[in-house]
Amino acid sequence: MIFGVRPSSLFTSRWMALLWCVLICLMAISFVGLGKSDGGADNGAAPLGIDAAGEPVTTQDVAALRNAVEDQ
Repeated sequence: MIFGVRPSSLFTSRWMALLWCVLICLMAISFVGLGKSDGGADNGAAPLGIDAAGEPVTTQDVAALRNAVEDQ
């Protein structure tokens, strides 16, 4: 059973199938989220993730790490 509705009865109507699809998409969006919008400002310091200290990782951090690894 999918959400209390038998699949054979769900897909007999196109409208019920469309409603089911919309609800699945909304559930996925609510689970994952829409993400943050910074207004398109990109000054080279866009966060690439979160480090172990909870700080955002920037492109400068990645460049410094790459230089440190290549120097050794």
